[in-house]
Amino acid sequence: MNGTLEAEQKDHVDQDPMTLRILARPAFKNRDKLPYNYLLYSHLRAAGARVEEYSFRRALLGRYDIFHLHWPESLLETASLWRCLYSMAGAMLVIESLRLKGTRIVWTGHDPAPHDLLFPRLERFFFAYVLRRLDGLIALTGNGYDLLCAQHASLRRLPFAVVPHGHFKNVLPDDISRAAARQALGLAEDAQVLLFFGQIRPYKGLEHLIAAFKALDDGGQIKLVIAGRPNRRSSHAALVAKLTQDVPGLQAHLEFIPVERIQVFLRAADLAVLPFARILNSGSVMLALSFGLPVLAPALGALPELQAAVGPDWLRLFEGDLTPDLLKTALRQPKPPDLPPLEAFDWPAIADQTLAAFELFRRPRP
Repeated sequence: MNGTLEAEQKDHVDQDPMTLRILARPAFKNRDKLPYNYLLYSHLRAAGARVEEYSFRRALLGRYDIFHLHWPESLLETASLWRCLYSMAGAMLVIESLRLKGTRIVWTGHDPAPHDLLFPRLERFFFAYVLRRLDGLIALTGNGYDLLCAQHASLRRLPFAVVPHGHFKNVLPDDISRAAARQALGLAEDAQVLLFFGQIRPYKGLEHLIAAFKALDDGGQIKLVIAGRPNRRSSHAALVAKLTQDVPGLQAHLEFIPVERIQVFLRAADLAVLPFARILNSGSVMLALSFGLPVLAPALGALPELQAAVGPDWLRLFEGDLTPDLLKTALRQPKPPDLPPLEAFDWPAIADQTLAAFELFRRPRP
């Protein structure tokens, strides 16, 4: 990863009472998966905020202005029913304790509801509990805000801000050529390559992409590369393994892809295909665009708003089912000569917008 912000990874010791104190989950610990949180909080630190990674001890003993959550369900341990109950009680204790100390609870709404639930009633109960304790809401798009409130009407009572998902340009390793990337994957230089990249979960619709690919009548010129680990919280992994077996022209890398290898897949591809069954926001779409790779995806959630920002040549949206003809048409569409316009998604501006939102949420409660 680019080292320009490496020093910001260290804990701050600034005790200035004017410094905004943020407890975040996650803050930096998931940077090796996809560094959205790392980039956000590193830039918040660079802008003068004090950011600490969430822990139970810090939450109970520390004093913070903001407790910033991204995926509230991640506070629960789901190895067993008892651990889920125990961790839920601890998380509720933490949230009540923070509120008593004046900490504002803020959620960035990446998804309107948790995915892949192991204990649905408990996890939905906890998610609803967190929403009732919120002091502020951050949505990644204006349409995303409307969709979140449509599913959870109580959110409309909250102060909110729209702060976009930042890009990954000049952040991840990107020093491999197209030819070298294809050689690394055993792909011919003249092949047309479709890519599905990211963690594999039921809502992402991978089985529909595989079905459309298998129905192609192209003489074997089009290839499909699938790169990502099936989510361990669902039984989807067995289905994916079965669907990807013995399919001519299909490569399945059903494993965690380290940060340094992401470039291999994105540089080898001609088109990213992300056929979500349902979606609000997508880091995988922004990742592909950051590497100058066009994306084919359904016109769901906040993706039409993102398309308006980057253009239909880069984000190619479709209605209805994914079909072989859609794949062929998207591959025939020429790639734009310039890189996608991602200036609105620069991290320094996003950090400033996030800090402004936090200051709004710190105002006295009515």
